Amino acid sequence: MWQIIKGATNGFEYGAKTRFTHSLVIGILFRANKETPLLSWIMTHTWDYSKKLALFALIYKCILILLQKITGKKHPFYALLAGITGGYIVMKDNRIPINYLLARILYGGTKKLSKEGYLP
Repeated sequence: MWQIIKGATNGFEYGAKTRFTHSLVIGILFRANKETPLLSWIMTHTWDYSKKLALFALIYKCILILLQKITGKKHPFYALLAGITGGYIVMKDNRIPINYLLARILYGGTKKLSKEGYLP
């Protein structure tokens, strides 16, 4: 249970740190909607992203722990299954582009394959 709460809070914290700075720069340089105040625009985007990342971590950890409890063992495939399921549930409204999610999956996969010795 503690792993689930810790994962969600870490996801929210990481999302807030990364998205706030990103939104600040993008808001200053490229923001098209000048009707809303800049700080309000930044905080809205930061809140949305942090909430989605925390929800993803929550779903991911719940599924991972559930699969491990059901089978009684750990398997790398469980992490993949939990990640795909959590990613689909959180990203289904398509506010975060799918190419970003695909890039993260490919990066993680190639890093893992390289670590295992399958790729140079």
